[in-house]
Amino acid sequence: MFLNVGNEKTGTSRISWLRSGLALAFLVNAQVPEMHAQTVSPPNVRGVANGAATRSVSRYLGLERNLEEALMRRDRPATLALLTDDFELRSATNGDAESSEVWLNREFASKQREGTVRELSVREFDDIAIVSFLIDRGQTGRPASATFFVTDVWRQSTQRLLTRSITLAAGAQKRATRPSGRE
Repeated sequence: MFLNVGNEKTGTSRISWLRSGLALAFLVNAQVPEMHAQTVSPPNVRGVANGAATRSVSRYLGLERNLEEALMRRDRPATLALLTDDFELRSATNGDAESSEVWLNREFASKQREGTVRELSVREFDDIAIVSFLIDRGQTGRPASATFFVTDVWRQSTQRLLTRSITLAAGAQKRATRPSGRE
């Protein structure tokens, strides 16, 4: 006989062990769906590529996107609603701290540009959240021309931005663009 179906001593069979193993494999696979998630978001879908964002990352990604959208619309009241009264910006190009008024005047006077937030990380300490990310920026409708590294400090209780530090990200990989078919 080539297949020994039963074990006379224990009363178990190899088939029941096989069934148990398959059931266990099915349960493990059902509990870990992110292992099979896409690594790239579909077109026109905003969010974390693998769908495994923490609650903090989701919250601050939303706030950062709201800030970027308000800046793109040049909506001063919406932008100021996300900033504390004593907000300051620091950048590598200008070592001095800038107030929200100076920063917004410069942002709104510049050419309109799009910003795509990626690789966001959040660290929370009491009422403070430190959010760091890369932002790809470029003219509207064109591929990003520069990538910046940003560190924002948010007050959690009010969900308002206290300070922002921004610098050109030297050596950051540009986000892959989808082929157009014309290459």
